[in-house]
Amino acid sequence: ELVNKLLSSFCSKENIQDSERIIPYLTLFFNNLVRFIGEDFTPLEIIPMPEVPTNFCVSQQITDSLLSALDMEPQTAIAFACKYVDEEFTEFDEYVLASVEDFLNLHNGLYAVNMSNEHSVELTLEPPMVQEHTTLSTDAPAYLLPIVYPFGRINFILSVF
Repeated sequence: ELVNKLLSSFCSKENIQDSERIIPYLTLFFNNLVRFIGEDFTPLEIIPMPEVPTNFCVSQQITDSLLSALDMEPQTAIAFACKYVDEEFTEFDEYVLASVEDFLNLHNGLYAVNMSNEHSVELTLEPPMVQEHTTLSTDAPAYLLPIVYPFGRINFILSVF
């Protein structure tokens, strides 16, 4: 219920295109953050952005549907990975990278399964991609959702085709 209230205030139909597809996706995203990372976060206002400069960014496309990405500083990625896999990482390495990729892939996989079960829509996931210090841009509208945890800020980027 709290997630629904949060999303309805962020995702009004006047502010965001395709809100009927974005709200179920973000509802699952917030639930997965609570489930796998922790509930001690503060989401900031969603910002429409045609392109987003990135630090360490993992993105994944769901074919003919949407592109999502997690962007963060390396130290934030280390803390995020520690929470996600419940292990201690001290440096930004391939284990941290794999953990962030796995979280995004897991989330998108759960979304694809939900869409199949609830709406008989079959979605295909592309492999996650890593980009560092580039600009993420799409031809479709894109939205940046900053999420602040005590260990750092995560920028969640979503573009719906």
